[in-house]
Amino acid sequence: IVDVSTRRIQLQRKVGAGLPLDEFQRRVAERTLRHVGLEESARLIAHGLGWKLERAEETIEPVVAGDGTAAGVHQTARAWMDGREVLLLDLQMVMGAPDPRDEIIIEGRPPVNVVVRGGVQGDLATAAIVVNAIPVVVDARPGLLTMADLPLVSGFDVATRGQT
Repeated sequence: IVDVSTRRIQLQRKVGAGLPLDEFQRRVAERTLRHVGLEESARLIAHGLGWKLERAEETIEPVVAGDGTAAGVHQTARAWMDGREVLLLDLQMVMGAPDPRDEIIIEGRPPVNVVVRGGVQGDLATAAIVVNAIPVVVDARPGLLTMADLPLVSGFDVATRGQT
């Protein structure tokens, strides 16, 4: 859950904040209004776990403000295996969203529930992963690769445990 009122105007526009609902729906249909990569993230998680998915799908709906315009987006990505849902990514990017956070729930043995209050700031996190991935990418084989094809990216040189 992201409170986009505390983020850059480009992100607010990307999630349709302030748009009339018909314009919001038009942009969703054109695929110009969405958080790019949510369904792809679900598929990458499944790939990393060695799961063979039957299907994955994405939904995008407006979160409606008190004045009847869009306050932001509620987007989900779901994935199924063996007839049951095994992954759910639920993203809400809304002006004034209460209790912004990143939360990971794993229903397993043992169950895991991790909450990062306030959430991880996306722009800073993206910059950090790009910078920290430089040594790994430089050493990578040629070709089109995903994060699943690369060794673990970190801010440390794993061979020496020293900061890079």
